[in-house]
Amino acid sequence: MKKLLPLLLFTLPLSAFSMKEQLCKGQSGDFIVSERDKRGELLRLHTITEDSVILEEIVFPATLKLKGVKAWQEFLKEGAPGHTSWTLLEIDIKNDTLLECFSFTRSAWLEFQESDLMLLKILPLSLKPLSSYERKRIGPPPTEGQDNRKIWNPELFFDGLKKKGANCNVYGFLYPKESSPLSGKQFEIYYDAENKEFPFPYLIRITDDSNASYNIRVTDSGRGLLTALPELPRRSMSFTKAKEVTNEGLFLHLSIPSYYKELQIHAIDKDRESPILLSYTRKGEAFFISQEELHKKLSKEIGYTFKVSALSPLLTSAESKETFFLGPYTQLPSKTGILESN
Repeated sequence: MKKLLPLLLFTLPLSAFSMKEQLCKGQSGDFIVSERDKRGELLRLHTITEDSVILEEIVFPATLKLKGVKAWQEFLKEGAPGHTSWTLLEIDIKNDTLLECFSFTRSAWLEFQESDLMLLKILPLSLKPLSSYERKRIGPPPTEGQDNRKIWNPELFFDGLKKKGANCNVYGFLYPKESSPLSGKQFEIYYDAENKEFPFPYLIRITDDSNASYNIRVTDSGRGLLTALPELPRRSMSFTKAKEVTNEGLFLHLSIPSYYKELQIHAIDKDRESPILLSYTRKGEAFFISQEELHKKLSKEIGYTFKVSALSPLLTSAESKETFFLGPYTQLPSKTGILESN
């Protein structure tokens, strides 16, 4: 996971004001290829929705020198031979957090620590457009008189070809103060001035540090690259402990990944006929159903299990194993806060 993160800094580009806005201008199939630390990395915009983006990253030996969309398409079609990592990661673009990361190389979801998320701190940063006077120029500065040196631009490669006379829009930002090596560093980020809808930058460089270990340069880019990975695998939801019954109502405790939306709770009778939709409120990780709702919707003569379902980003559910019988809980004292029904 950690080797993803330097590139993650590079993947979250800007518009006039934020890197996040520019990322949202892209379309599925947009990609860049970079070379760093003796390895190549292909980053592709997999999926974009109103709430999140999914990025696809493939790491491979830097000795692989491919150019153009057709060459990279064949590489993916063959299963990216020689790759050392192939992952999908989902970013919540409203809250600037990493929602999920799945490694197809390991066939496993990757856990991430707070330190792994540090580069996501650049998502909400305001980015300052650099004027021509602030831009890097070609050659040494004059010892006196007016500076007539040409403005420097990195080489831009698109669909395997070097763009002639390419010009960049350049922005600067200061990384927040913290304990990481990037703390307080000044960055410049370069975008193709002509292709304003392309979501990825072509260069990110630290301008106030001789150590350029975080500088990233693109060696190829393009649009319309198809993938062999149609969906990001999702974790299951599950009940974490027994139901909790109090004088106020019923608490259901579940582990549900944060990306699941449009949650519903149904009570299901023993004959599994006509599931009953129940109203609930969230209290932390618990789902609370009031006594009023239980007595209004359920019968005292029938045993029920509870099914919690998510409608987005896909239909999935978890069902309790215990049978619940409605009882006169409103008249029971709540000393321990946990009462088991028979």
